[in-house]
Amino acid sequence: MVNTLVAGIAVIIVIAAIIGIAYFAMQGSYPQPSGTVTTGTTAQNSTQTTAPHGNSTSTTNQSNSTHPAFVTFNVTETDSAITPSVFYAYTNESIIFNITNNGSEEHDFGIWSLGQGYGTKPINGMGGFAQFEITFSKPGNFTLTSNLNNDSLSGARATLVVQ
Repeated sequence: MVNTLVAGIAVIIVIAAIIGIAYFAMQGSYPQPSGTVTTGTTAQNSTQTTAPHGNSTSTTNQSNSTHPAFVTFNVTETDSAITPSVFYAYTNESIIFNITNNGSEEHDFGIWSLGQGYGTKPINGMGGFAQFEITFSKPGNFTLTSNLNNDSLSGARATLVVQ
C-alpha cells in the first residue's frame, strides 16, 4: 500500500515537471537563473557576464561559436535532494557536473531520458566527490537522479534542459 502510494506520488511529480518544461518550450525560451559565467579562451580575453547557465562556469571559443565550449555545474547531493534542481545547457557543449555528497549515505549520479541511461557515477559517503562529463548533440530534457537506497523516490532528482 505504501509503495503504491509513493510510486503514485512520484508519477504525479514527474508529470508536473514534464508539463512545466513543455510550457517553457512552447514559449520559446526557458527561465534563466542568475549567476556568473567566465567566458573566453585565455585569461587575457576572459570577461564576466550574466550566466545563461545559472550556477556555472563556462569557456567560449570566441572565434567560432556563440555558445560556450563547456559548462561546469557545482552540484550538491543529499539523501533527498539534488541542488540546484534545474540545469540549462546547449547542444554540442561539454557539460561537466562536479558532484559533492552532503548526505549521510552513499549515492550515485545518473542521467536518464525516456528510459535510456546516459551513465552513472558512484559517490562515496558524506563528503564524497565525483565528476561526470557528457555532451549532447540533440536538444532534450533529461532527469538527473540518485538511484541508490530509493533516493530518487525521496526527491534526489533534478532536470537538465539541453537547448
